[in-house]
Amino acid sequence: MSPKQKITVLDGVVILLFLVAATWFCAGFYFPDPYASHRFGEQLIALLVWAARIITPLVCGGILLVFIMVRTGRMSSTHAAMMAGSIVVTLLLLYPVGSFLYARKNNVEQRTKYYHPFLQLTPPLPKQMPANTPGIHIFCLGGSTTEYADKKAGGWVGRTEKLLRDRTGRKDVIVHNLGRQWFTSLHTLINYETNLRQHKPDLVIVMHAINDLLQNADHSYLSHGPFREDYGHFYGPVTRLILNKGFLGDVFGSIRLWYAKPRETIEAHAFPGLVPFQRNLSTLMDLAQKDGTPVVLMTQPTLLKDTMSQEEQKVLHMVAVEAYGPAKKWSYATASRGMKVYNDCTRNLAKNRGAVLIDLAQVVPQTLDYFWDDVHYTEKAYAAISEFVAGELLRQKTLDHLIKTRSADKPNRAP
Repeated sequence: MSPKQKITVLDGVVILLFLVAATWFCAGFYFPDPYASHRFGEQLIALLVWAARIITPLVCGGILLVFIMVRTGRMSSTHAAMMAGSIVVTLLLLYPVGSFLYARKNNVEQRTKYYHPFLQLTPPLPKQMPANTPGIHIFCLGGSTTEYADKKAGGWVGRTEKLLRDRTGRKDVIVHNLGRQWFTSLHTLINYETNLRQHKPDLVIVMHAINDLLQNADHSYLSHGPFREDYGHFYGPVTRLILNKGFLGDVFGSIRLWYAKPRETIEAHAFPGLVPFQRNLSTLMDLAQKDGTPVVLMTQPTLLKDTMSQEEQKVLHMVAVEAYGPAKKWSYATASRGMKVYNDCTRNLAKNRGAVLIDLAQVVPQTLDYFWDDVHYTEKAYAAISEFVAGELLRQKTLDHLIKTRSADKPNRAP
């Protein structure tokens, strides 16, 4: 070991520059992406942020300490090099383990069974319906707000079935939950024609708005190129397959914890997606009408309002994850405005086509008692929705008409 030496002026300059760089680097973790918590969970992001704020100063301090010890002769450069080499070798040994676990979790071949080449996600099929199955079969179509169900009572679809059976005295009323997360009106149209129409349902209930609305956000991470009426610009869940960044890419690129740039807030008043939205629903109604199947349209409730409280902003997911990109994001007023115009489109379509309308958006309070995010429901909301849907089907004589005209002479359901 070389004799002890004093810090030179050059060493002081190097130390000063290192301190400036280290301060700039460590300070970056005090400006994380405010939307990261919506994507990965508030607790996880808080843990990662504070871990970075604690670990990076310690690492920088350790590097500085080793430099000073080497320059003052308290540690040989050989020992310092061996220490650095040991750290590098350890990281190289850990990388294959992390990469293996990542690849195992994100194995494309294992995950493709959940995906559909046209519909993005594999749609659910009706409950078993052999030929000559008696009863009244109601198909509920939509996105996750139709699909999702609480474990206690099967969401609003399952609860509606129970209410209809109790109030009509008919145990052969079957309400099928055929909603699928991410599905838009276009997905539902394709799915209905391809997989569901052949079952000859007695009644179809359709609820869409939020997923079609999000197609208009062509600046989002899920969009690639300007808006297209066939929704071809919006990759949705298949983004996880085709835009796989790999282990290091996801670790360092997905969670923006370091000096995240503020986004431009967009105030949109025009939504070009309304044109295909109306066309898709109209086409679905045309197909059902040819088979003598009535269609009930439902508006979609939402928590979204022009002004959101801090508590409400924390739970937002659809607007805070699927409608923003690296440079732009929608305002809450834009999202609220969009939901209103899409629901108005549904109302006008029902009026013009003479279809039954269940105006659900008017009866579900826009509070956290009824929503756990932008549009998804709490147990309290499931109870209120099923009560209203069942009540409207009975009040508007929709179910009575089916019982009188369909149950006695229903043709075979199987193709």
